[in-house]
Amino acid sequence: MARLDSSMHPKLTDEIVLRLQAKKIFTVFNFMSEHPDKLIKITDFSYKEVLEFKKTIAKSFSGQVQDAFELMKIEYTNIVPSGITSLDDLLKGGLHPGHLYEICGVSSSGKTQLCHTVAANITSSTKSYVHYIDTKRDFSALRIQRILEAKKYSDAEIGEAMDRIKVTRVKNVCELFNILYHLNSSLKTSNDSYPTKLVIIDSVAAIFLQLPTVQEMASALNNLSNISRCLANSFHIPLITVNLISRWREVDGFAASNENPIVIKPSLGKYWLHVPNTRLMIQKEEKEFRKISVWKSFQLKLNSFCIVNITTAGVI
Repeated sequence: MARLDSSMHPKLTDEIVLRLQAKKIFTVFNFMSEHPDKLIKITDFSYKEVLEFKKTIAKSFSGQVQDAFELMKIEYTNIVPSGITSLDDLLKGGLHPGHLYEICGVSSSGKTQLCHTVAANITSSTKSYVHYIDTKRDFSALRIQRILEAKKYSDAEIGEAMDRIKVTRVKNVCELFNILYHLNSSLKTSNDSYPTKLVIIDSVAAIFLQLPTVQEMASALNNLSNISRCLANSFHIPLITVNLISRWREVDGFAASNENPIVIKPSLGKYWLHVPNTRLMIQKEEKEFRKISVWKSFQLKLNSFCIVNITTAGVI
């Protein structure tokens, strides 16, 4: 749900927003859930003004009735090709609007290389924006430049394509939510000739595994799920998260044996297991080849896969 800000109503000043935040009223949902009497005391609004503001918010943020045929048409006419032929074939054309994708794999398996390549391909071929949220400080502008140079673009075209990759570095969960809420608000008022085609979060595990308790992580993941779905569905764009995998043996006691099979699961626990629409696993093969397989999906055949190669021109 969108965070409260002064652009929502002429009387909602920055000072009043800070007052509301001091009372733990951060989002539109928080505001709508509070009793008018409490809001009157915090904001100094009249009863009529509080009701008027709630009415304005309800009109702006409530659900809208949409035709099923129109939704289907939006999905199939706004597929975003990744620019990697074998991957697009695996995904039935590319990245589908409104879908949450997750790329999983062990450390150094090529997850970030894949994200760099997809971002470079989309901004260069569609003249659209990609928002890249970097939680590990792994984003490399030089790598993007090398990928585009290998495709024989001119210096001017490379500069324009790189300028359309909007990179935000975040250190913790709070900063991640702030940028996602800001992105949600900015896309609503955006009049850019070149729309946003993709959001990448590389990676979720890097910051969510820092949280001190299981309860805090579950709450934060629920928030991430909500805002991610809101972004993807409201603006008809795909969103990619990057995650690690964990391995252990399923045992009944404390002692493991070679007879117990090794279980491979994505990090972040059971709740997050079911959030992405499509989960892909990337695995090392010989030399610089990688196997990308469908780990979870309601549209694609499970365990179907493609083979890609990591080169100086990116993932091909």
